[in-house]
Amino acid sequence: MPTMQKLQEVTGYTRDGLNKIFQSVDLDLPLVERGLARQFTRDNFVELMFLTSVLRIVKDYGEAERVAKMWKTMERDNTLDPFWVINPRTGFFDTKGELRYGGFSDPEMSVLSLQTYVSDSEADAGYRGDDNARRAGTYAGASSVIVFDLADMVRRVDELFEKVAEEGA
Repeated sequence: MPTMQKLQEVTGYTRDGLNKIFQSVDLDLPLVERGLARQFTRDNFVELMFLTSVLRIVKDYGEAERVAKMWKTMERDNTLDPFWVINPRTGFFDTKGELRYGGFSDPEMSVLSLQTYVSDSEADAGYRGDDNARRAGTYAGASSVIVFDLADMVRRVDELFEKVAEEGA
């Protein structure tokens, strides 16, 4: 199983940065004896890939943890869309604390379409109409969007675990 060094390489976080995450969120990590390298499972890596990606945008550990756990559950249940879009102004959750749905599967989706998926307005957030409403000026789309390539994150974790298995065999 991969260790902290591999986790650092895959996430781009330092050891100190990852240790701060371990102390700030509730993760189901394997116990480690002092002086021994912690061995991470595939699920640990997937969750930490999601978590570190969200933490680059959202500085609230609780919010990032909620998103990462939801994505991890969706990935485990094979219901995770390959991509996720958010509006940094409105965030991942609505005023009721519900996750704003931002999943999509078309890698060639236009920026205009992504902007209609998320909105700068709380009232319009989650709108799923066509681009015509945006073009007609009846819908205020997002002024900026952030796209997460969740499928690529999972692919990178799976490739790492395959490589480690080959080296160990």
